[in-house]
Amino acid sequence: MTKLINYFFNKHIKLCKIELKGFENGEAEDLRKDLKIEAKKCIEDANNFLNSIDAENYSDFDDFNRKAEKFNDELNRILEIFYIKDPEEEIYTYKKFIDYFHYDKTMFNDESDEIDISYFDTLDEYLDYNTRGVVKNNLKEYQDAIVCYNKAIDLIDNYALAYYNRGVSKSNLGFFKKAIKDYDKAIELSKNYKDAYYNRGFAKNNAGLHKEAIEDYNKVIELDNKNIDAYNNRGVSKNYLQLFDEAMKDFNKILELEPNNYCAYSNRGNSKNDLGLYKEAIEDYNKALKINPNFADAYYNRGNSKKELGLFKEAIEDYDNAIKWKPNDINSYMNRGNVKYDLELYEESIKDYDKIIKLDHNYVDAYYNRANAKRELGLYKESIKDYDKAIYLNPNYSDAYNNRGLAKSELGMYEEAIKDYEESIDLCADNPEAYYNIGSAKYDLDLLKESIKYYDKAIELRPTYSEAYNNRGLSKNDLGLYKEAIKDYDKSIELNPNDSNTYNNRGLTKYTLGLYKEAIKDYTKAIELTPNYTNAYGNRGSAKDELGQYQEAIKDYDKAIELEPNTAYLYNDRGWVKKNAGLYKEALKDYKKALELDPNNEYAKSNIANLKKEHGLK
Repeated sequence: MTKLINYFFNKHIKLCKIELKGFENGEAEDLRKDLKIEAKKCIEDANNFLNSIDAENYSDFDDFNRKAEKFNDELNRILEIFYIKDPEEEIYTYKKFIDYFHYDKTMFNDESDEIDISYFDTLDEYLDYNTRGVVKNNLKEYQDAIVCYNKAIDLIDNYALAYYNRGVSKSNLGFFKKAIKDYDKAIELSKNYKDAYYNRGFAKNNAGLHKEAIEDYNKVIELDNKNIDAYNNRGVSKNYLQLFDEAMKDFNKILELEPNNYCAYSNRGNSKNDLGLYKEAIEDYNKALKINPNFADAYYNRGNSKKELGLFKEAIEDYDNAIKWKPNDINSYMNRGNVKYDLELYEESIKDYDKIIKLDHNYVDAYYNRANAKRELGLYKESIKDYDKAIYLNPNYSDAYNNRGLAKSELGMYEEAIKDYEESIDLCADNPEAYYNIGSAKYDLDLLKESIKYYDKAIELRPTYSEAYNNRGLSKNDLGLYKEAIKDYDKSIELNPNDSNTYNNRGLTKYTLGLYKEAIKDYTKAIELTPNYTNAYGNRGSAKDELGQYQEAIKDYDKAIELEPNTAYLYNDRGWVKKNAGLYKEALKDYKKALELDPNNEYAKSNIANLKKEHGLK
């Protein structure tokens, strides 16, 4: 009697020949002449190998799979040479070849099982439905494939193959938990079904069941300790579980088995990247790219590591290359856009976000990030439209509400902005930025006491929030609580000693208290931190004027005017100092310049009138 394993194998050989013929008439015909000759030779060798097999008496299935893999590698080599010439298309490799040819003998519990000849008709029909299902699956007609497998199972419900194949189609549809149930049944029927364990692990990965997936990959490796794909996927699962050192052991094992496996180098690089070993990660990505210069994922991941090291321009170059070889990769566009945003190349970043939205018009983060870039460019109304879209797609997007509020505040829509900040807080109650932003909006509405309450809350949530201390100081200053304001500025500077604005603000409060020398120290520190700080020069000039240091004060105003030559009040204030220094004609020129720049400047008008009256100037 015929063994079941050989009966299936005989059918499998026939299917292989059909698929090989399909490849010859399809993909191979598209190759250029020299590569087509190579491909035809490979196909001829594969056909000769298949024709030499006595399927009913064959037993060395491992050797069959090894030779199938060699044919697969050779065809991939030919195809990569051809398709590398057109980087606008994603690199195509004929990985289906090995999938079609691979024969998993572990689908049978007992290789010695025999079948009665009277059973052949039913078995033929069972295999026919399976074959139709495989063809449908490969055409991406997954629902139709499932119908075929259902019919096969209706005929014979105690063979693993149809359950396994149905699991593959369900997994292709994204129904991972349903696929797992089919793999469970296949394994129940064939306890050592290697491919079923492997694909169940893959489905569990996609379902977020990484610990369970690792158990399945362990079983695959137990059955085949040289299974590179199982080591790889187990390593990826360990990465998800943040078991980075354990993951690297799996990738190291792959490299021991196959030293030129560029995917293993890339994945080991991912583990190192997640450990914060960015330079070491880059070394692994370099090795992957040396082996395969067209490996988009390695460019993308190397770009991420360079971004973490602050090598933004180099990161952009890597994202460029990732996009070159994978033109529709949303992640590469997103990260490139984010790096450009960090470099303040907002218009360039918007182009990347535009591309993402073109590829996926429901990609919420692309709208959010584009809105941020537009806000930085002062395109507040346009940014609000993008925040609107992000919120429409994700009504629970706390940051989008918060940042939409910022855009509305810039347009003077403070009440509307506060509503957005409050919505952000409803979604994320411990968001200190939202409380801080409400405080700022209240300040702009001159609701100073209310603003302080919100700054208090922001500081309660984030005791190191230097900006909140600074702004609370502003509110207290405007309420006349000068000493309390100085305490807030002191705390802000303690937390962030490099913020020139806080030194300037503390200087203003000290000036109000008549502490001119102390104020000058603060303005000087602000200028030291920000050498082109116009207001700090002007404020220091004002303090020096109070101390009678007129020439020094005039120099500060000269610098401020050099930085902002069209700012009216600076000319008016310099005129005031010159008047105090007895330089009346020069003072009059400055007052007139202020009025020229701002015809409605009442201070300049008054100063001109007084100077003419007191000193007889015209």
